Amino acid sequence: MTKELPRPSKISLLLDIPYKEVEQVLYFVNYIVLDEGQYANSEKPIFKKKEIIDCVSDKNSRSSRTKIRKILREIGDELKEASGNSKKYDLEIKKARIYRERLRDSNLPFSIDEIFRFITKHKGMKFGIGAEAIKTLLKEIDLEKEDISINKQLTMLKDDENQLNSIQIEKKLLRRLEVIK
Repeated sequence: MTKELPRPSKISLLLDIPYKEVEQVLYFVNYIVLDEGQYANSEKPIFKKKEIIDCVSDKNSRSSRTKIRKILREIGDELKEASGNSKKYDLEIKKARIYRERLRDSNLPFSIDEIFRFITKHKGMKFGIGAEAIKTLLKEIDLEKEDISINKQLTMLKDDENQLNSIQIEKKLLRRLEVIK
């Protein structure tokens, strides 16, 4: 008897996020980036929208922690620059340093929610977890734009027959298109 693998959920197809990652956000295991925040024109955002922030698994948590520490370092540097010689932002600079240290040493306790609130306050980034985060992302989808985008990608795939994974990509795009329609 062969067991058929489950089809990806419609939500994961709509969001173009792997099913397992959507499931981890829904079940409060991992966070997801809802908004990249405000960056100067020359700066690239450290986290991209819909990127999963994994602080649980050994493999991915190191990368997520490093990115969060980088953001905290940027916040601290920006606050130092803004304050000049005054002590206006000393407490905020100290918080950024403490959060960075706690993230560096996995044995130290820290509140990821507190860190995310701090980052949101200073960078405008937004993070979410649970069904509310998924619902927020679903509300932002423009189905007409997605339809046009997927059709363009399918046309490009048909024109470029040299691609190795084109069959798998085409199947995924067709499933996404089916869900969108």
